[in-house]
Amino acid sequence: MTNTNELYANYSLCVNSPFLGSTVCELGGGMTCLAGLMIAVCADVKEVLLSDGNEKAIQTIILSSFRVVRWDNEADMSTLEGRFDVVMCADCLFLDQYRGSLVDALRRLLRPDGTALVFAPTRGDTLAEFCRLAESAGLRVCRYDNYDSHLWDLHLKVCTVCVCGFYCVCKCFKVSES
Repeated sequence: MTNTNELYANYSLCVNSPFLGSTVCELGGGMTCLAGLMIAVCADVKEVLLSDGNEKAIQTIILSSFRVVRWDNEADMSTLEGRFDVVMCADCLFLDQYRGSLVDALRRLLRPDGTALVFAPTRGDTLAEFCRLAESAGLRVCRYDNYDSHLWDLHLKVCTVCVCGFYCVCKCFKVSES
């Protein structure tokens, strides 16, 4: 589990309003689907579908509303099209070959007035490229770095001592909403 998933779970607890009374889909939830589970337990939602494209990942969670959803698979997408008020994912932008499919999946899975919440580190140009693809697909993109003042303060303290230069906590507090 990446720290992005933990941040998303924290966000889910801090910012309940996007989820109230909604149908929610978590894409790329991985082995834990932590954020989706937090929303299912703590928010007043109609439904939460937990998903991942890796069949081995879904074997770790035994739930009736968990399934394999491959963003580039027409059969997976067509059965869920236009079903969700909120579609969320954390740290799903790193594979170049699937970024466009993810944008298409978000667009297709959302209801016309739906919201996609995407948590992602700025790893290379992956976030910028995702935002460009999302905007070109007609999605409105808003980017937030500081959604929680306590976490942001912790982030700034850690960034002042971070020296790794590759993939560090300094790059893990980016939030994109489309």
